[in-house]
Parts: sequence; C-alpha cells; structure tokens
Amino acid sequence: MSTKTKEAIIVDETLRAEAEDFVNKIDDIQVTDVEVRLSNGDVLPLPPRLAKFIERMIEAATAQTTRIMSLPDELTTTVAADQLGVSRPTLIKWAQQGKIDSHKVGSHHRFKTSDVQKLAKQLHEEKERAFAGLRALDEQLEE
Repeated sequence: MSTKTKEAIIVDETLRAEAEDFVNKIDDIQVTDVEVRLSNGDVLPLPPRLAKFIERMIEAATAQTTRIMSLPDELTTTVAADQLGVSRPTLIKWAQQGKIDSHKVGSHHRFKTSDVQKLAKQLHEEKERAFAGLRALDEQLEE
C-alpha cells in the first residue's frame, strides 16, 4: 500500500514487491499502451507520455528510496548542471559555445527546463552509441 502525505508518497514493502513482480514480468519489453478502467466501467487510454510516466513510477517503486519532483520552467546553473551530470563551469562553457541556449537574469545564467532535458537525452544517446561501439570493438577483438 502507498500512503500519501503532504510531502511524499510512501511505498510499503507489499507495494514494492508488487512493483518488482510487474517489472520482472515485463523484463525488457517496452510498455506501449496503458488503459485505466474507471469504477463506472469506462476505459480511458492514457497518452503515451503519461503511460511512460506510470511505467517509470512503477520501476521507481522497486527502489528503497524514491523521490519524485517537478521542475520549474527555468533552471539555475546549479540545478541544470546537476540534471546533466556536469559541473557548472562545463555548463557555462556549453552555453557560451551554443551547445545549449541560456539567458541571463542579472549576471546569472538561466536555462529552459525543456532545453536541459533535450540535451540530457542527447548526451545519453551519445553515451549509448559510444558504448555500443566499444562492445562491437570488444567482440571483434575476441574473435
């Protein structure tokens, strides 16, 4: 069972076990559709992004600690750098190079959350491609 408080949703061991069971059943198969059955019998399909969110919520429930937070439309350099997993100086350098858009509020850089998320996805995809390349090279060397 989960308990909703003003600050958090607390996941107990039973819910965590149910979430783990679900995650194990779907394994690496991607969830594509989610439908919700209402008490009046109506069935509502969830939009794909919301379905993905639900899937991630279930995956997160398997962890010992989970935190869900919302981000404002605009991020400081500290928060944006944290989201990207880089240092603030690196983020400022990227902004100066045009790798990510920013604007200044006084002397401080600000970043649109959507731009930060887009760059984070791009960086993740680049890492995945590089890793796949290394795996392919490793397999060639083993032959």
